[in-house]
Amino acid sequence: MCTGIHPFIPLPNGAQVVLRYGYLGQQVENVLWAVFPTPPAEGNLSDLANAVADSWQSSLRLTQVTGLTINSVVATGWSTDADPQVYITEFTNTTGNIAEAGLASVDALKIQYKPGYRAHVNAAGPYHVGIPKSDITGNTFDSAYLASVRVAWDTMRTAIHEAGWEQVIFKQCMDNTWLVNGEPVPISAVSVKSTIATQRRRGPGRGS
Repeated sequence: MCTGIHPFIPLPNGAQVVLRYGYLGQQVENVLWAVFPTPPAEGNLSDLANAVADSWQSSLRLTQVTGLTINSVVATGWSTDADPQVYITEFTNTTGNIAEAGLASVDALKIQYKPGYRAHVNAAGPYHVGIPKSDITGNTFDSAYLASVRVAWDTMRTAIHEAGWEQVIFKQCMDNTWLVNGEPVPISAVSVKSTIATQRRRGPGRGS
């Protein structure tokens, strides 16, 4: 594990996508990474941001409670620290779809991305929040709910692909040393942990 000040690490031909939500009086973020076949233009970033926003509205929000509100989707080029950003702030549907009380914002489902080759990916994947209280018993989520969440996140991966991008795991550290250029690790499958996880919050900004 790398420690100390986190430098800016480029992801060649890559982009960061951040979904920003309001939930129970707090800002919560999901961070995704993707790469393009060539250096992406602003229009390519717009395609990526819209694909993620549309997938949230058509699929992912159906697994989240109405108390969660999406505020923005931001796609940022990550080849240099001066790459453009594209913001999506207007949505047809702005809240989750399930009219129930939700779990606290620190209680989440851990999404796990399986790499296309051997790698350590225990922490690779976002935390899914806005979970209905009725879909967990003790510390374990209902199997049908787990399946719906897995499908929703995999649907977003497909939407990213159809926009011309490939969703990846962004590897930034190796042998306790920060990489000069990040490594995009292909994703072969999406899974979810069956027990509750504690979400790690991220402040706003360009950090990882």
